[in-house]
Amino acid sequence: MRRRDVLVAVGAVGLAGTAIGAGALRPTPPDATLVDDRGRPLRFDALVAERTVAINFIFTGCASFCPPQTAIFRAVRERWGELGHLPRPPLLLSISIDPFNDSPQAIAAYARRYDLRLGVDAGWLILTGEVPQVERVLRAFGTGTGAAPQDHAPQLWVGTPARGRWLASSGMPAAADVLRMMREVGA
Repeated sequence: MRRRDVLVAVGAVGLAGTAIGAGALRPTPPDATLVDDRGRPLRFDALVAERTVAINFIFTGCASFCPPQTAIFRAVRERWGELGHLPRPPLLLSISIDPFNDSPQAIAAYARRYDLRLGVDAGWLILTGEVPQVERVLRAFGTGTGAAPQDHAPQLWVGTPARGRWLASSGMPAAADVLRMMREVGA
């Protein structure tokens, strides 16, 4: 990626709800197999195809941004009805940035700790997997596993991949803002 593209992408991510402009990072969901809290393998690109998705990046041992990000996603899920009609049910995806420690069992324990209902039918998955598979997904969204997951910054992508429509946010937008972004890319 050219330096200019990186700067445009960084600027786009820094503004909550700002559409990603031409030349900026436009994620292409990779063909990567991740696993959910039950250890079921799921192909990432197939999972997000034709859906409106909101994607954040967390790890189960996080004590800073991840619990509030989880609370925001929970509030979004509880307010699903505000999205109106979308061609396919929307999906929230939390991707582990610490696949070394985030096993399906760790994700299941995290879900119990925060009283989360997970699954495709529930509209929310927390995914992990083998390091190379997780890294493919993280790279597609301009992040990585890194040596110190606790140093990650909050990042949110909302998109309809089949339509190439993406919005990005750094920080922690309110549930209402996430819902607005989902409506905007899903319309």
